[in-house]
Amino acid sequence: MTGVQTCALPIYGHLLVGDGVAHAIFDIAPDGRVSVFLGPEAGIQKPESLVFDGQGNLYIADNVLNVVFRLDKSGELRKLITARDGLTQPESLCFQGDALYITDDEAGKLYRYTPSEGLKTLAVFAGQLKNLQGITAGPEGSLLLTVQDLRHHPGLIIQFWRSPETAVATDAIPPSTVPMRDDSSGAVEASPSKLRT
Repeated sequence: MTGVQTCALPIYGHLLVGDGVAHAIFDIAPDGRVSVFLGPEAGIQKPESLVFDGQGNLYIADNVLNVVFRLDKSGELRKLITARDGLTQPESLCFQGDALYITDDEAGKLYRYTPSEGLKTLAVFAGQLKNLQGITAGPEGSLLLTVQDLRHHPGLIIQFWRSPETAVATDAIPPSTVPMRDDSSGAVEASPSKLRT
């Protein structure tokens, strides 16, 4: 493994590690044995992020092919979300409830995907907040996003709350509320000036 990008813990106790140089996902057993879980023949170029849903299905963000793959428990790998759905460069994934959340560092967007609604843009980040990197479920239904500042300033952690009427984002400063419509006609647009009060 030379180009480690991400890791995830399946329910059976092994560690899965995505490797962008080897174009593969490796399985590391508790005793340290390493084996190929998905090799280059699976068609994955750069497994940037891995996450499991509550049913044990694996989701893989490939930010070279600009695809989110779904590997179900039976071993069937398929493209779940592609550029045709509006995705440009998936960076990281997380589940909260039944929704898959995706950061897109090329477009500076935060997406939510559910099978019933498809891919929806929740927020658009601009300026020094555009380079979204990591995402994880936070306390009280929030999402925690990491941002790499491209101007060599310290990175940021943004806590993002979402409700049908508003979205709130903070970056270690007093929070501000940004109006949001929960439909395909609009999304939150966040920039440093809009986050500061």
